[in-house]
Amino acid sequence: MWNSVFREHQRLHPNCNGFLQWNMEREEKFGFVNREEAMCDKCTYRSRKFKLYEEVQNKKPGRKAAKINVSAQAALSQTPLGYTGLRKIVLGCNMPAPSTSGLQKRANKVLPEIVNIDKKDMKADASS
Repeated sequence: MWNSVFREHQRLHPNCNGFLQWNMEREEKFGFVNREEAMCDKCTYRSRKFKLYEEVQNKKPGRKAAKINVSAQAALSQTPLGYTGLRKIVLGCNMPAPSTSGLQKRANKVLPEIVNIDKKDMKADASS
């Protein structure tokens, strides 16, 4: 990723000796993950946005969920810890925590899938 950004910056602004860094004003956060773009501190260069996470592959249209967000939600469903407790732990580790509403939104998508998997497992066990 950085190699392509360096090459593109050099190609578009060959005489610039600026410093490339993340453009934090244009950061997009999704739960535990984010998308970032690089920018130059001396010229007008801005890179495309990069996903700094792996996506869950599915055949549904739209943005794909980040694996870590789905994993966190699945883990939360197996513990008595709630969103507030998770946020306290993450913030206590000096890490940016996902919003409560974002966690709830992901839960609304993940938990029905967990129920479907559990039902399939129970059917398989009953037929064995």
